[in-house]
Amino acid sequence: MDTIVTILSTSFLTGLLASFVTVWFTRKNLKTTKYIDTITVERIKWIQIVRNDFNILISSLLIHINNTDYLKELINEMIRKDHTEQLVGVYRDRTDEDIQEYSELKSDIEDVESAFNKVMTRSEIVNKALLMKLKMKMNPKDDIEIIDYLDKIVNYFSDYSKEINKFDIDLKSIIDKVQELLKREWDKVKTEVRKK
Repeated sequence: MDTIVTILSTSFLTGLLASFVTVWFTRKNLKTTKYIDTITVERIKWIQIVRNDFNILISSLLIHINNTDYLKELINEMIRKDHTEQLVGVYRDRTDEDIQEYSELKSDIEDVESAFNKVMTRSEIVNKALLMKLKMKMNPKDDIEIIDYLDKIVNYFSDYSKEINKFDIDLKSIIDKVQELLKREWDKVKTEVRKK
């Protein structure tokens, strides 16, 4: 009878010990899984935010760079036509062709001004590139080239004496570096998901 009691108590203690070990490992794995899930979700959010912020920044830069001179030319042409009309308008009648040309010029100016109103201003570009959005999200060791580009954007667009059309940074290089960054981060997400 003692042997049966010994066997039963040993079996009970072994089972109890095995249950405790199982619970401990399960709890540890659950904590690890929750940690990985949290990191993965936050990394995905970060990727989306950085992608959107760079999209807004680059599109605003392109609109400013490609259309600033064009808008100046359109406005100068409008001023020239208005001035000419004031000087000689009394002596000539406007033809339908003159009115159509003037209307198209005014429409072009409104289109470009509307595009400028939809994108960031120079100060908003500086703000997005510098503190509020992008630069503070970059890793100072891994993303040094992107940070350098952002610094150049900040320096150029914060100086209103510089003409926007003289901006000399290769935007394609910035886009390539950002794509590399986003791919690197996405690879980290995939690796974290595989570890689960």
